[in-house]
Amino acid sequence: METQANKNDTYISSLKIKPDYSHSSHLSPPQNLLYPTDQSKQLDPTASSLLSPCSKYTVSQLVDSAQILVSTFVFSHWDNILGPRVEQVWFNGEALLLDQSTLLQICKQGLAGELCRDLSSSITDWRIHTIPDKNVAAVVFVFSANGTNGLSLHSFTLIIQLDQLEYFLHLSDLIYSWISRMVGKLRVLLEKDSRNEALSVFTSYLCNFTEMLLSLSEAKLPTEVEVDDSILCPSHSIEEDFLRTMISSHLMTFGRSVVIGKHIKQVNLVINTLALFNTPEERLCSRRVLDQTGKMWPYHHDLYLQGIVAEPGSKISHLMKDMLTSKYPSSVIDLNLQRVLQTPDHSSHETYRQEMLKNELICLHYDDNYESYMKRKNFVNVTDCVESFVKTLRKELLQLPRISSGNLCGVWESHINNFLWLLQRKALCLIKYVEQETNRGSHPLNDGIHKLRQDLGLTLEADLRIVLAAADKLKPGIYSLVISDGRRQPDHFGPYFD
Repeated sequence: METQANKNDTYISSLKIKPDYSHSSHLSPPQNLLYPTDQSKQLDPTASSLLSPCSKYTVSQLVDSAQILVSTFVFSHWDNILGPRVEQVWFNGEALLLDQSTLLQICKQGLAGELCRDLSSSITDWRIHTIPDKNVAAVVFVFSANGTNGLSLHSFTLIIQLDQLEYFLHLSDLIYSWISRMVGKLRVLLEKDSRNEALSVFTSYLCNFTEMLLSLSEAKLPTEVEVDDSILCPSHSIEEDFLRTMISSHLMTFGRSVVIGKHIKQVNLVINTLALFNTPEERLCSRRVLDQTGKMWPYHHDLYLQGIVAEPGSKISHLMKDMLTSKYPSSVIDLNLQRVLQTPDHSSHETYRQEMLKNELICLHYDDNYESYMKRKNFVNVTDCVESFVKTLRKELLQLPRISSGNLCGVWESHINNFLWLLQRKALCLIKYVEQETNRGSHPLNDGIHKLRQDLGLTLEADLRIVLAAADKLKPGIYSLVISDGRRQPDHFGPYFD
């Protein structure tokens, strides 16, 4: 007879970590901020007589704030006898705003259309349902997980106001990364623990997610950043080589950076500077060090820009775990030591990320940790980075009229926007070149990457990585295709051009 341990091993081995999975922060939330207040309660007594005991669910409050994008979270599953069932509801704010019938309607909409789903699949799908008469939208994440009678269909739903739907769509990639990572952990917890224990641990993950959304609300970066609010303004001074290195590294890591420094004002100035090289949509997924209430937020993975206040000599090795489980590599700009670090480049980052996510689920299942695995991962120092793009940009900016009282900010901003436009044109050129040379992915690059560098004028390593990062935003996967230099099998190339 198959033992329980063998069943657990079979379940763990069946988990397929998808490239889009990302990771929820393990840093502890600030004191008295986001720890859930256990306000478990049954349904309204006036309605309990209309429902069977199996239809009752638990309601808990996460944080007493109405500023968070998501007002309510709903966890439910499909019962083959009773149909759709709501198990747990979490809400933000002073009270739960949705009634029982609305919650049941959301549960039915999320699960009823997925009855033919392959329960052996580990993919987390999501879709959006709108309920105009309630002025809300339901973002439903559907997945399979262990139930009381084996694998069954589950859903985790985020309830947002209709007028916030556009803002949610700007954050959709970030939110999917967090939720899919949390769902992966929940699947393991439901396999090894009781449902109450699993949901209790899942609530702590949900607190970190809520904390991240709250930080974007209260410490958000504006979508429009002016040059005179950045370190590029002549009234602020910084070593020129260090400035060029931080900007070029920021571009090489897909516009994702963490700024560490002792002085809050200087950290925010550098964040504003790097934000000039991000799109307005990417700035919505960024934040400053402090918000207007004076709270400092810990590191949260998969944000584009964020800052950390730290004394000189503070260790940053603990950030590596969160960064490696993010979707893209990151730059670490240490203002205290005037140095720029990076996680491994994107092609290596993908491999490390898959290993980290897989090992985390295995260790969660066996109540183990994998700190020893982290000892083999180190930041890469890019202080000696040699590039030409940012160097040329700085030379041209310094030839423009000096900023005086902000009346020439538009000239500098237009020049920076033109630089980003030219960078995007180079990226498109690289994509078309690779499509032509590989016959749209049917075979590796002719003559390898050396010919590409010569033909496109990207002889410097940093210049190539900056253009590849820009190209990967337009055509995801092309970075790894080019850097692999023919080491992948031809049948792996085709999906990049579908």
